[in-house]
Amino acid sequence: MQTNLFYAVLFAGVLAFIGCGRRQSPAAINQPFTVNGVVVEPDSLNMYLAAHRGFTSRGGEMRCAYSPLGQQGARVFVWAVCNELLAVDGRLLQGSGMGRAAAFEIKVDSARARVVGVEVPEDGNRYAPSIRRIFPERIWPQIFEASGRDRQRGVALADHLREEAEARLRAASAREVSRSDATLDSAARSVVEFLRGNASFEQIELSDTVTLSVAPEGGSGSATFSREQLRWPSAWRVRSAGHVFALAPPPGLTKLTTKVGRHYNCGEQSLAAKFPRFARLPHVGTGLQPTNMSSCLQTWNMTFVFDTSSRPRLVAAAYDQWEW
Repeated sequence: MQTNLFYAVLFAGVLAFIGCGRRQSPAAINQPFTVNGVVVEPDSLNMYLAAHRGFTSRGGEMRCAYSPLGQQGARVFVWAVCNELLAVDGRLLQGSGMGRAAAFEIKVDSARARVVGVEVPEDGNRYAPSIRRIFPERIWPQIFEASGRDRQRGVALADHLREEAEARLRAASAREVSRSDATLDSAARSVVEFLRGNASFEQIELSDTVTLSVAPEGGSGSATFSREQLRWPSAWRVRSAGHVFALAPPPGLTKLTTKVGRHYNCGEQSLAAKFPRFARLPHVGTGLQPTNMSSCLQTWNMTFVFDTSSRPRLVAAAYDQWEW
């Protein structure tokens, strides 16, 4: 507990310095060492330090980065910062952290370098004596500067870890969006196939009620139906401006185009332009056309609007034709 408290206090100083807006960088971050002609990969040092000296307070993963201090044979010396950064609701939260010098023992076998041990300074009044015991004298000034008033090295390393964490968060968000888009696209295609008579009612996911609407050019008609009322494609009809529009596509249209987050009316456009009340929800624009289309008048266009559940359910459908 005493060790963890020391690390936390030390790292709090680094974060406070970052808050002052002074972003600086050391000469190198995670620069590899070479022992007996074999490269020591930075990840091996960082992962070893996190596993053997790191600690977490919020159930996250601790990651480390270092700035090289020097080398003596098979021993390599770094100033390292380790950070527990968690992604919660799309943003990063700070957990545990530490910043201090570390001395790694490297062993080379069969042209492969591996970390076999790590030493770090002790706490309290044993801190300075342990530095003099663990590290070569030429490195002492760098360690005392990094743990004292000169926080440049620790600031840059903390910045580096946060930037890496932000990049991972962006990548994870992109993967999640991709998965979500694929799910929405599949749900929309299923509804199209149902309306074409190629899929059963049980193969589509509908909300308890579904609103069917036509575009302003068709009179802006709208009607809400229960799920059971839409069991047959022929039931998907809307009365608007004195006409009854059958929303199921006519036969002979074979080429299907879909796009998540867009709406079709011959060309691609924003759903908000014509159906603003639906645009805030997940939606997929779909269009059907004949194999040898010669005019937009031959297309069928419907945008399907879904709820935000993990298995998207249809809540609305917006019908739009070219030149009503």
